[in-house]
Amino acid sequence: MNPRSHNSPILRQAAERLETIVNGLDTPLVTVLIPAFNAGRTIERALRSVLVQKYAPIEIIIVDDASTDDTSRVATGLGISELRVVRLKTNLGACGAMNAGIELAKGRFIAFLDADDEWLPGKLDKQLAMLRKNPNMIFATCGCLFVDAKGTPFREFGLHPPRMPSNQVWRALLSASWVAKPCVVARTEAVRAAGGFDPSLKVAEDQDMWIRLAAMGDVGFVEELLVIAHDTPGSLTKIHAKNIADFVIPMVRRNIVRLKDHLSEHEIRQIIGERYSFIGRNLYTTGNVAEGLKYLVRGIANGNRVAENCWYLMTASPPAQFLKSRLIRAGFGRASPNGGQAPPPQASLLSPARDQLARFDPGPPILNVVIDTEAEFEWSGPFRRDMTSVTNLKHQEPLQALFARYGIRPTYVVAYAVATQESGFAPLKEFLQSELCTIGAHLQPWENPPFDEELGQRNSFVGNLPFDLQRTKLECLTEVIERNFGRRPVIYKAGRYGVSEDTGRLLSSCGYEIDLSVLPARDLRFSEGPDFQAAFNRPYWFGPHNKLLEIPMTAGLVGALAGTGDRLYHAISDQRLIRIHVPGMFARLGLLERITLTPEGVSLEEMKRLTRSMLSAGHRVFTLSYHSPSVVPGNTPYVRNDEELQAFLARIEGYLEFFFGEMKGTTMSPAEIRRQAMKPLPHRTV
Repeated sequence: MNPRSHNSPILRQAAERLETIVNGLDTPLVTVLIPAFNAGRTIERALRSVLVQKYAPIEIIIVDDASTDDTSRVATGLGISELRVVRLKTNLGACGAMNAGIELAKGRFIAFLDADDEWLPGKLDKQLAMLRKNPNMIFATCGCLFVDAKGTPFREFGLHPPRMPSNQVWRALLSASWVAKPCVVARTEAVRAAGGFDPSLKVAEDQDMWIRLAAMGDVGFVEELLVIAHDTPGSLTKIHAKNIADFVIPMVRRNIVRLKDHLSEHEIRQIIGERYSFIGRNLYTTGNVAEGLKYLVRGIANGNRVAENCWYLMTASPPAQFLKSRLIRAGFGRASPNGGQAPPPQASLLSPARDQLARFDPGPPILNVVIDTEAEFEWSGPFRRDMTSVTNLKHQEPLQALFARYGIRPTYVVAYAVATQESGFAPLKEFLQSELCTIGAHLQPWENPPFDEELGQRNSFVGNLPFDLQRTKLECLTEVIERNFGRRPVIYKAGRYGVSEDTGRLLSSCGYEIDLSVLPARDLRFSEGPDFQAAFNRPYWFGPHNKLLEIPMTAGLVGALAGTGDRLYHAISDQRLIRIHVPGMFARLGLLERITLTPEGVSLEEMKRLTRSMLSAGHRVFTLSYHSPSVVPGNTPYVRNDEELQAFLARIEGYLEFFFGEMKGTTMSPAEIRRQAMKPLPHRTV
């Protein structure tokens, strides 16, 4: 046999031995560095996530930062041969523990991991492949998925890096943070040359390190979620806005001084301005108004988001809100959205003109069903990013079957938690593929990344956020819906009805055609939301070039005094009168009540009464809506037990029988309604 033959066993075995030798020489040791303080409950999970990595060789160093629990005992008890546990006599804090481990590291690379986080399989292989391929690459990072105590995802971080040359990434890191520590694998010699982590920093010590490392060479990105960060009460990543203000700006300035020869004056102003603006808004939303004002003004002075920050100060800040409410009470009306300048070239959403009303051919009443499709959360509790369970979606089928019986294709407006979890989107995707429904977007800012704003009531209305942040959130939601449903949404509904006069520009820029967010005749300013008192309760056009169709919630006034118009209802809806139940007395006496077309908190007779009243007034388009969690008892205040669930379902079925029977109605999707409204007609406005 010819030993040179490709099929020769001798040659094949020799090649395999050579490959093993070469691979062994080219697979450098990696040090996995885990600082730990009182991590007895989580350290095993972190270690096991390291052991599932296929990359070898590795050494694991746990620096026990003088824990008072059994962290060291749990770690050593696992019998991991690659593990060294170093116990510090005194607590040095995060930076001290990291630096102690860096001194001991024998690996050519250091992979950072917090004791309460974990890696996903393949992380080291993918990042080391990048680092070994490019000798100029100083560190590699990846995306990180934040989960709550139950393991439910609530935030993605660092998944989409800035688009710039890999050796210029330090410029972006000076402006903002988007690298998480457990995502980083770095060259050990570079980390040591940088001087380790700065122990003078109580916060942002990792931001500082990544800036310094990035300035040494290239930064690589694996654009996958390869890390799970558990947001636990003891997490070292939880910081306060005041600490950010005290430590981040000086840290950024020190790095600017080091790098000033590579930065123009304009770039420096942009970097500092971006940091000032972010910190200022954080301080404002956490109640530090004076400090927040100081930083926002500095951001404006540096030329950062001047119009956006000025608009925020004029309309969104607590002093501006107080002054605006006083002016409105004094009869001066609402402030111009352009600070007294000429209005933008777009038709208004909140204060539409009569010529914006949509026109339709005469015909039967039209029913449109909209379902706010979202996670289960505590309605009376604070806004949280960790309540993302979507188990209610598997219980939608009975109602979907009911809608199909009447030929209704409901619109599921999908929130981020639903769109990103298979248990959420899979049931709806089956309906969609069978053409039984349509899909829209439901933007709830508190659970929709990116999370560049503080949690709170004001920021729960997306229209209160900076326009760029609104757009980034909506683009993120739109992309994930398109990816997981296979269709790009063109229908939008803001969480908590949180629209503003910027919504038209927002939706137009993201390719949307229809909005479902308006709650007619409601003034939500008492909770820092929008004022819908001037909006119509029938479809109308708005936005740039009047191309967006608003299909508002169906709501109207009924009762003996309904003919007096909205003025009386607005008068008795003052918060002081609500506290003494004046609107309720008017409703019980049959004089005046406002009814919304929903089975949640509204009786079947009330829904029928509203429909007859609005139909007699010339309305043709009706929207029946509810929240998806209501199909499971205990998720919403409207359905607390099995008995209330049966009543809820009976109200929906009873209303459909009424609408398609007594009212001789028909059904259309929002897109079909828009096509009907686009016809040039000589008929009356309806």
